[in-house]
Amino acid sequence: MGTLQCGGGGVSLAALQAQLAAANVQVRSAACGTNGMATPTVCGAPDGRIGIFEISPAEAGAAAAAGFLPLSTMPAAKTIPCV
Repeated sequence: MGTLQCGGGGVSLAALQAQLAAANVQVRSAACGTNGMATPTVCGAPDGRIGIFEISPAEAGAAAAAGFLPLSTMPAAKTIPCV
């Protein structure tokens, strides 16, 4: 999502979903998450937040072309409350 510790910023879940829609990818469900990777606690450093979207396997290629990765590439990822 591009958010930073102590500063926020980044792209909202809704904006990411709109990017998928623009790529003709239908989102079945959406959630906030974290990549599960340890990050140093430093203001201005990435906080590891990600958007998690359930889509049809048939649309995975279009999602990848839009810059989205399969959740399987982040084995430690987990859902968290959206803030």
